Amino acid sequence: MNDRLKPEDEPGVAAAEQGQVTLDGPNGLAIAMTPAAAAETGRRLIEAARLAEQQSPPSNAMDGHSEASDDV
Repeated sequence: MNDRLKPEDEPGVAAAEQGQVTLDGPNGLAIAMTPAAAAETGRRLIEAARLAEQQSPPSNAMDGHSEASDDV
């Protein structure tokens, strides 16, 4: 990973518009893809996320609680 990049913790917003898939993200990120390209990108993102979760300590930023609170 590039040490200068700070990973975003807010997910992008995907939409279907006029036969294309658009993805809007932080800092003005915007991309349009064909349905096939979007589907393959989605599969690749899911696989990369699975691998990344195995490489780093667990993070529950998306679900709003920590594992420690589950033990109470």
